[in-house]
Amino acid sequence: MRSYRFSRLLAAFPWLLVALLVADFNLNRAGPRTPTSSPTERILQQQQRHLQLQKLRPHAPSPLARPAAAAVAGAVPARAAAAWRLRPLSVPQPPPPPPAPPPLPIHAAAAAVLVSAEAQGTPAAVIYVVTPTYARPAQKAELTRLANTFRQVPWLHWVLVEDAPSQSPMVRALLARSGVPGATHLCAVTPRRYRRAGLPRASEQRNEALRWLRGEAARGPLPAVVYFADDDNTYSLELFHEMRDTRKVSVWPVGLVGGRRYERPVVRAGRVVAWYTGWRPDRPFATDMAGFAVNLQVLLENPFVQFRRRGGRPGMQESDFLRQITTMQELEPKARNCTKVLVWHTRTEKVNLANEPSGQGDSVEVEV
Repeated sequence: MRSYRFSRLLAAFPWLLVALLVADFNLNRAGPRTPTSSPTERILQQQQRHLQLQKLRPHAPSPLARPAAAAVAGAVPARAAAAWRLRPLSVPQPPPPPPAPPPLPIHAAAAAVLVSAEAQGTPAAVIYVVTPTYARPAQKAELTRLANTFRQVPWLHWVLVEDAPSQSPMVRALLARSGVPGATHLCAVTPRRYRRAGLPRASEQRNEALRWLRGEAARGPLPAVVYFADDDNTYSLELFHEMRDTRKVSVWPVGLVGGRRYERPVVRAGRVVAWYTGWRPDRPFATDMAGFAVNLQVLLENPFVQFRRRGGRPGMQESDFLRQITTMQELEPKARNCTKVLVWHTRTEKVNLANEPSGQGDSVEVEV
C-alpha cells in the first residue's frame, strides 16, 4: 500500500514541477509586487485605466478631421488633409456696435418745408425767436420748457434777453446745454420807474433784440421771420411751420388769454376783418404778443420801429408796434384761417414759498 502511494506521488511530481515553473514565469512578466493599496487608491487606478481605454477606443472623426480620414481612404491627397488640419480655426468676430441714436424728431410739416425749399433752390426762412426773461423762482422751469420745444424746430435761432445788467450764470449755463443749435444771449435792464404794476413789461428787452437783429441778423441768411415768444407760454411745433413763409405780418389765434378760452382774428374771404376778443375789442390789433410774426425784411426797411415806452398804455404794446408796420388788410391769416389754436398763454402758477426759511436753510445750495 505504501509503495503504491509513493509510486503515484512520483508519477504526479513532474506535473507539479511544470506548474511551479509556469507560475514563476507569469510573476516575472507582471513585475515586482506592490503593497496592497487602499480602497481610494484602487478607485483612482480604475478611473485612470478607464480613461486610458477611452483614449484607445476608436471613435467617429470630428468634422475638422474628416478630410484627413478621407485622405487615408484615398478621397483626397494626404497633403491636402494635413493642410486642412493646420488651417487656423475661425475666431468669432465681436458683435457690431449698436446703431447711433436717431436725431431729434422734426415736425413733419417743418421737414416738408425744408425739403421743398431745397428742391426749389430757395433757402428756408430762419425763425428768430425773441424771448424776454427775468429772475424769479420759476424762471429755470419756464426756460427749460421752451428749450425742449425750440431745439426740435429746424432753422431756429433763439434770442434770449435777460432783464439784468449782465448775464446770469444760471441762464448762461441753461442756454449752453439747451440743445438749440443757434442761440444768442443778450441783456437789457428795465428802468426802475417802469417796474410798477400795470405798466407794459419787457419793452427794453424786445428793443435790445431788435437792435441786435438789425445789426447782426441782417448779415445772416435771408429770408427770416421774427417771433416774440414770452417765456410763460406753451408752443406747438406746428406753429413754427405756419409762420415760416410769412411775407410781411402773419397772425393766428392764442389760447387761454383775455379772460376767454381763446382770442383770434376773424377771417372772411382770406382776409382779417375783425377780432374775437373779450378784452378791449376797440384795440386796432386785438391780439396777444404770441399771436403774430414779422418778416425780418420789414424791420430792416423800418429802422425806427420799436416798442414805445412814452405814451404806451397797458395792453396796447401789440397794437402800438403793429400799426407802425402794417394794416389790418395786409395781415396774413394762418392756422387754418385762424381757427386752430397752436399757442397757449398758460402762465406758471405763482410759486408758494411761505415755508421757505429766511436765513440759512439747507446745508447745500441747490439751483432751482
